[in-house]
Amino acid sequence: MASGSVYKAPLSAALDATRDGLRPFVAGSLARQFGSTWHQHPKVRRMVLAPPYGQEGPTLDAALLLKLLVDSYYWNLLFCNTFRARNRWRIDSLRDLRNRIAHDQGDDPLFQSPQSALGLIESMEILLQAVSSAAEAERPAAKDAAKDGLAKVQAISRQIAPGPIERFRRLVTFKSPGAKRFWVALLGAAGLTAVLVDYYRSPRIRAERLVIGTPHQRLDGYRSLETELERRLKPYSLIDHLRGRRIDVILTNAASYPKAVAELKRLHWDVALAYSPIVSMSTLEYGYRPIGVMFPDSQGYTGVMFTRKDSPIRSLSDLQPESTVALGDYYSATKYFVPMSLLKGRRVTLLPNLEVAEIFDLVREGKADVGVAARSFEQGQPADEFSPGRAEEGFRVIARGLPLPASVVALSPRLDDGDRRVLGQLLMDLPVAVRRRDQANYGPGVIPDYGPMQRLVAEVRAISACLKLDGSVLSIACPPGLTIVAHDLWIDDVTMAGTNVLLKATSISRRPMALRIERSLLQQLVTVEALSELKGRHLQVLLPATAGRGPHPILHPNQIELLN
Repeated sequence: MASGSVYKAPLSAALDATRDGLRPFVAGSLARQFGSTWHQHPKVRRMVLAPPYGQEGPTLDAALLLKLLVDSYYWNLLFCNTFRARNRWRIDSLRDLRNRIAHDQGDDPLFQSPQSALGLIESMEILLQAVSSAAEAERPAAKDAAKDGLAKVQAISRQIAPGPIERFRRLVTFKSPGAKRFWVALLGAAGLTAVLVDYYRSPRIRAERLVIGTPHQRLDGYRSLETELERRLKPYSLIDHLRGRRIDVILTNAASYPKAVAELKRLHWDVALAYSPIVSMSTLEYGYRPIGVMFPDSQGYTGVMFTRKDSPIRSLSDLQPESTVALGDYYSATKYFVPMSLLKGRRVTLLPNLEVAEIFDLVREGKADVGVAARSFEQGQPADEFSPGRAEEGFRVIARGLPLPASVVALSPRLDDGDRRVLGQLLMDLPVAVRRRDQANYGPGVIPDYGPMQRLVAEVRAISACLKLDGSVLSIACPPGLTIVAHDLWIDDVTMAGTNVLLKATSISRRPMALRIERSLLQQLVTVEALSELKGRHLQVLLPATAGRGPHPILHPNQIELLN
């Protein structure tokens, strides 16, 4: 046998075993249907070209056996139920094999391929298995012959089948028919494994979206935090992850501190970057859980009051009722609450709600006697000077408040415990590039005690009820012994009077009281499309205990709070 026909001999032996295994079944099936002389049927005689045969019947060799099996008449009548229609092509392939064995000259590629040889042997096994498992108890000889033939064919299959190393080599080098399926499956499995590894290593939360809120008006520094959280967080459900669902991370801010507090009260922010001690106090009040602090590199800071170095005012005791004090935002800890607490018990004229640059310009130009600013504590710095090299040179600090508590990073009570635990760890583990000073500016730190700050705010809110407007001059005028209390009112009617909004309200005892507030101040407290939306709202206003029907001017937004 030529070296190129290496698989011809085992295939020939396997075909002989198949013939012997199928012969009793085929002959028995024909005899049962047509009698013992089935072979005298003209249809059978036409299948046997030579030599002619007599009453003993023809030799049932592989050629005739396979021809009888595949013939449409006999197939439909006798064999299709046993072998199933989907296997008919296998009989044709074995007929082709028998012919090629008979006529091979040593160069047939069929006998050079182990894949082709194993495919043909698989067809033989399937045909023999069909007969050996057929439920025909009355034909045990046919079943036994099929089982014996199947055992011989399987033994030949084991002899020519490549070993596991060779099979693997053929798969990875695309020399096996299943190589493409193998690589598709392998790459798919590798891709799925990578997805699963990434998923189980990633922080996972149940919340479908995450709102990061801050009162800071400049959001650019927080964009990297938003992007990093969106990249790292995965949905808690693996099915949702495989379906492509992502955690929707939303970065937002509030137009003012009161509106930030309103967002916290409604639990609209999942992660609060409080930015200010004033807002930080509210996070604790509404059940937020602090996990870190903002400005972690700061040595502490407070509010200071300053004058020009050539000013005759050298301390707070030099202030007179006509002395003008330029104040910052009504909700600023350093530029309003601290200086107002320092002014407690004094009569001065106020220029409120100014930007930082405006405050310094007014003092520099002599249009205000005293200004206010934030000041960080720096080691070795004189108490009455600002930081060296700052644009505020030429000014002298005349008073400063106590150190202010740090601002916090806090998580909403609306999140479940698992999500809070995951987010708390993730936020603190994010790269320094995301948390550094020019970015989100937060990190680990000791959560401060806000008790002293809460008292300071309450005192300053009470002082705000003593503000007096005389023409365009706003001044503090708190007579000794004046008692300021919080009045609970419900708004019954809202009307406009020029630039003022007139609120007519009643107390819980139905005692009427009217309030007058500038529209611009009201807009810092609440956003409504129409003033009529304020009807029925519950508010708390700080006024003298003996306040009558009014209308009482509200000169400061800290004097009033909408509770619903």
